[in-house]
Amino acid sequence: MESPSCNITSVSTVEPEKLATLSRKQEMSHDNTVQEAVYRRRHLPVRSRRRRKDVKKEQQTLMMVKKAEEEEEVEKKIVALQKIVPGGEALAVEKLFEETADYILELQRQVKALRFLTAFVQGSQRDNMKLGG
Repeated sequence: MESPSCNITSVSTVEPEKLATLSRKQEMSHDNTVQEAVYRRRHLPVRSRRRRKDVKKEQQTLMMVKKAEEEEEVEKKIVALQKIVPGGEALAVEKLFEETADYILELQRQVKALRFLTAFVQGSQRDNMKLGG
């Protein structure tokens, strides 16, 4: 079995003159593209360039306004929570949240107790009616 042989001389080579011509064409193409971009930039109406800047400024301003409105809304909710939770007006936000959680649990316990008492009283009233009371 013979192994295939590589013939280095069979690989085609590009002549130096053709290579130089191809390189110059690529450079010219790149230069033309850059020049065209610069030309377009220079000849855009100043108003159009300003408009893009104005749009960006408007977007930034709107984002800042939206963020300020959200912060104001959060602040309103915190103030409302401070009024609802006993002693909440004197608490920092983190402690206020902890106290709010405890307060909610306490309210749930009270609701459960009231439901139990209501059911007990209603049952007692039914028993009295049965006994003729």
